[in-house]
Amino acid sequence: AVTGVVRHAPGARFPEHDHVGDETVLILQGECVDDDGSIYRAGDVAPRGPGSPHSYRAVGPLPLLTLAVVHGGVVVGGEIYGPSDPRA
Repeated sequence: AVTGVVRHAPGARFPEHDHVGDETVLILQGECVDDDGSIYRAGDVAPRGPGSPHSYRAVGPLPLLTLAVVHGGVVVGGEIYGPSDPRA
């Protein structure tokens, strides 16, 4: 799995991406709005299954800080970023 802490400035958008396997994201700080309108705040867990494309945007005054675990990697712009990829 690709595991990491991701930080976004308020208003930053993460581009549309897809999931090779399951993704679990814990919101540590701030909040975000998913492109389906779902809002996630500190303490929320945002699960996604394989083949579930989406994007999201950091909202509110605080930076968005998340802990993400992505099994198998993510697909951004048609390119897979997997567990053994140093860019992931």
